[in-house]
Amino acid sequence: MVSGMQHKNAISTATEGLIQAQLGLYHHSLGYVKSVALRAATELGIPDAIHRHSGVATLSDIATKTGIHPSKYSHLRWLMHALAATGIFSVEGYDDDAGYKLTPVSSILVEGGESMCNLSPMVRVLVELLKLTMLCSIKEWFTDERASAMTLFEVAHGCTPSKMKAKKGTLACSRPPWSPTATLSWR
Repeated sequence: MVSGMQHKNAISTATEGLIQAQLGLYHHSLGYVKSVALRAATELGIPDAIHRHSGVATLSDIATKTGIHPSKYSHLRWLMHALAATGIFSVEGYDDDAGYKLTPVSSILVEGGESMCNLSPMVRVLVELLKLTMLCSIKEWFTDERASAMTLFEVAHGCTPSKMKAKKGTLACSRPPWSPTATLSWR
């Protein structure tokens, strides 16, 4: 016979397992946010801004050095918190007084920094809209008979990479009607 305490422990263990499973699911489902935040940081030049500000910069310093509009300040705070949580930057202090510092990861994103290599361009190549949207068509590529002779890129974008390049990457190719990105307007 199961005692009341054993029953409570079983429920607690099951609940903890469910919470861990949900956490894992959310971690995987939202993993792209880390990549997109990293790309935004490199495009905005945030690692360079921190480096030029003697290695520690507040949100205000970063906004000023990168040209971020004052109306976007609260969004910059969110971006910097996300990047600090993933180890791209470190942070000391709280709110407006928080000082953001480079980490070993972000130090290799600085142009002309001490690491002797700037990998920011690589981040922009790897985390690119055409590649990200292409991945949303994997199901159709695997299961739709009409896509059997097409590449994943063609299923997602309706043309080959060379045709896309000829159109200067405007996403102007016609997408197959079954493509999940077919109804998106990119212009």
